[in-house]
Amino acid sequence: MRVATADGYTLEVEAHGGGTPLIFSCGLCTTLENWRPQVESFANAGMRVLLWDYRGQGRSDAPEDPDATSTCSGVTSRPLKRRSLSAIAARVSGSPQ
Repeated sequence: MRVATADGYTLEVEAHGGGTPLIFSCGLCTTLENWRPQVESFANAGMRVLLWDYRGQGRSDAPEDPDATSTCSGVTSRPLKRRSLSAIAARVSGSPQ
């Protein structure tokens, strides 16, 4: 499904299963397809598994400004209408932390 962001772009998001939300967040230059092998196990364990593509990656819109691809604040939790969730993320930065 497509989820609109506050600044007019859309992100590709998939939801599988029901229960407590668990968001799988891709790393830089990857897509939600990288997490697909984990979906069935977590969904069968009672989780609502959410996959999404960052801006400019996969099927999400690509802003003209390359710096805007890192702006993700609020886009993932808003459609859930929940105060809590769990997340699993791949590294999203190429620089050491």
